[in-house]
Amino acid sequence: MIEPVRRLDCWFVIVIVTVVLLYSFDNKSVEAADIGSKAPPFTLVDLQGNTVSLSDFQGRMVIIDFWATYCHVCEDTSPILEKIHRKYKEQGLVLLGISLDEGKKGIEDVKNFIRKFDLTFTVLMGNRTVAKQYFSIGIPTTFILDKDHVIVEKYIGDVFYFDEEMFTLIEKHLEVKK
Repeated sequence: MIEPVRRLDCWFVIVIVTVVLLYSFDNKSVEAADIGSKAPPFTLVDLQGNTVSLSDFQGRMVIIDFWATYCHVCEDTSPILEKIHRKYKEQGLVLLGISLDEGKKGIEDVKNFIRKFDLTFTVLMGNRTVAKQYFSIGIPTTFILDKDHVIVEKYIGDVFYFDEEMFTLIEKHLEVKK
């Protein structure tokens, strides 16, 4: 007779612990960074130690790309994003690469990656908090923001297959005359 009661107590404890764990994981009404939503604000540091905030680019179209040096798909995506950056930077497009590499070795790896691919867009050292705000569950993940910083497109994975679509979208939002 004592055994079933003990088993019931055990299940009760498991349920309570599960509920507490589910609601304790930073559940502070974070909304998904998805198409149609305002991009979450952030402030990060670039490779020279300068503080850069998304709000620094208010009124400008922004592309945000979450990536890392250990990501092989990012090696394919970065040159395409560089091509986009070079083509549209004079029209006001801002490209922010947010590296998820960590630590001093991560910074050196990022610098080597930039040299290897001759990247000229702004690269910031990201963190898990910002990645979580954007729900970047895989890398690369690329967000295109309009001039009001509303997310107009989100690409998960290699943008190689979407580069023409990206050009069209960028030109539409930058109002580029053909």
